[in-house]
Amino acid sequence: MGHPSYAAGVDYPETFNGRQVEPPRGRSMLPLLTGEENSLYGPDEIVAGEMAGGKWVRKGDFKAVLVPAPYGDGNWHLFDLASDPGESIDLSGNMPDLLLELTTAWEAYSEEVGVVPAQL
Repeated sequence: MGHPSYAAGVDYPETFNGRQVEPPRGRSMLPLLTGEENSLYGPDEIVAGEMAGGKWVRKGDFKAVLVPAPYGDGNWHLFDLASDPGESIDLSGNMPDLLLELTTAWEAYSEEVGVVPAQL
């Protein structure tokens, strides 16, 4: 009954009300919640997302973030979450190659999922 990584034990539908349903992105958190795994992604895997014009992308302990005005300056910033979980020390000037790798990965993610720019 259902996919073993779905906590509810149900199958994810391929269609709903006659429309095709896109498969879920990402990974199930169930192994993390049960203690079977300590992390969902490896140190070299890239994970990205966006919301209301804000953008983020992670690789291991590093996270690049862009927060648009009026809440941010609209520029990419880079943080090491292992040593700076509060995201207060911007490393973008010290690690431009990593920032470029992450922002390029975000652009690829945006193309893949069809991100529509927010109209703020």
